[in-house]
Amino acid sequence: MEQEEYIVDGHKVTHSVHLGDREIFLAVQQDAPLPFYVGYMEVSYELGLARFSGIEGTTEYTEAWELFIQRLQKQIEQVRAQRSERPVPPQLLTEADCIRDSRAGDYEGKVLVMRPGVLRPEYWNAAHQLYFAVGGNGARAGGRGTKVFCINIYTGEHTYIRRTDVMGGHRAGPSARLGKGKSRRAAAGLPA
Repeated sequence: MEQEEYIVDGHKVTHSVHLGDREIFLAVQQDAPLPFYVGYMEVSYELGLARFSGIEGTTEYTEAWELFIQRLQKQIEQVRAQRSERPVPPQLLTEADCIRDSRAGDYEGKVLVMRPGVLRPEYWNAAHQLYFAVGGNGARAGGRGTKVFCINIYTGEHTYIRRTDVMGGHRAGPSARLGKGKSRRAAAGLPA
């Protein structure tokens, strides 16, 4: 699959790293007064568009890399801080942790397990694989759409995932268990 090419103020993005909640980029335009840009970008992969912010320009290539590395180091520190605030075991959930043949059924009201391959590497652990499905065309078996609206159990963020990204329903997380005084986190086997 060919990677999209992004341009910011005439500068071509040549390097980018997504870590934690930010994507850092380095962009180059040889004949510009400041030929090297470093900043943050948010990409809508569905639309193929990028929004850029926090841009710093420089005339020195090595200085651009220093800026890039400084921003990357901040992201590393942020991810480490999040992990120390709420430690999670590094194990991944597998199909053995899923209800057999649950991919063919309805997802609404169930705790779902994401395939690890769709997550960025810093989120390869059981806590980041679990989502509580609340609706969407993709939540229905045989639905026309693929979006499953859900809540990330670890962060509490309302988001959507694709039905094709789901490994199955989590064995410990049917909706019936959520209604008996347990939080979604506890029902999914996570610390409160």
